Amino acid sequence: MGFLRIGIAGYMGSGKTEACKMLSERGFLVIDADTEAKTMMSTDTTVQTQLSRHFGPDIFQENQLSFSRLGEKAFESPDQLNALNSLVHPSLIALLDRRLQSVSQPLILDAALIPLWHIEHWFDILLWIRARPEKRFERLTEKTHLSENRIIHRMELQESILSEPTTQKWHKIQNEGTKEDLASQLSFITCG
Repeated sequence: MGFLRIGIAGYMGSGKTEACKMLSERGFLVIDADTEAKTMMSTDTTVQTQLSRHFGPDIFQENQLSFSRLGEKAFESPDQLNALNSLVHPSLIALLDRRLQSVSQPLILDAALIPLWHIEHWFDILLWIRARPEKRFERLTEKTHLSENRIIHRMELQESILSEPTTQKWHKIQNEGTKEDLASQLSFITCG
């Protein structure tokens, strides 16, 4: 029997990171797709060349990819965000697949875009962490340096390309209460 694989998705500010933290304390290895993507974009010269061609060489500062500059350009419009995704996601998905295949322990992939990537078949359990837009906005204003308008714009863009999954294979976790409430909703998940 293989090791348990869990996919966690949801909109920004929904509390995916908190859910992952709780499950990591139960023995799961957490792989964060955003961290993996940043590492890949910082080291993969082919992806860097494609990003520079599309978004311009000024996304680099002192020969390093500036994620803030790239983010400003990518989140200008749905077309720009889709361009970023088309340049980065194929390599990222392949990298994540290899990474998950190399791990011999129970694991979680924290990746907002699991439904968009159509990789649900990789997982034994799928969790969609959800919260009302107002709650997500409140959390994002506390943890980011972005202006309120930029947060709203990014939330709207994300929702324009990603819909909450509707199939029954997804467990929906409403995360607007206490940490204890979230932990209680995740209590059905164990490593062993």
